[in-house]
Amino acid sequence: MIENNRYQTIDPHHFGFQLKFNIGHAVTGWQGVKSWITKKLKIFITNDQAKNLSKEIREYTSLKGPFLENNQLEEFIFNWLELKKFKDLKLNLINRDETNDY
Repeated sequence: MIENNRYQTIDPHHFGFQLKFNIGHAVTGWQGVKSWITKKLKIFITNDQAKNLSKEIREYTSLKGPFLENNQLEEFIFNWLELKKFKDLKLNLINRDETNDY
């Protein structure tokens, strides 16, 4: 997360542990999603994309189960990103066609 010391009274590193959090569940926050994707997958997304994606994760897990395992979560995220690229490309093509006079 951004600043662990805001909510952790004891630093897990002092005891040989590492902070680990799961973002694939019904209470997923957008900041956790953005941080996890940036650190684990090395992909940059905007705040708005993180908000939309976390909403999608919450909706999906509320229907399919309490949480997603990391491999399921990665697949979900990559599918979401591919769908977003397709939608953006389609929108750009539509906008380009609307500006061209035939």
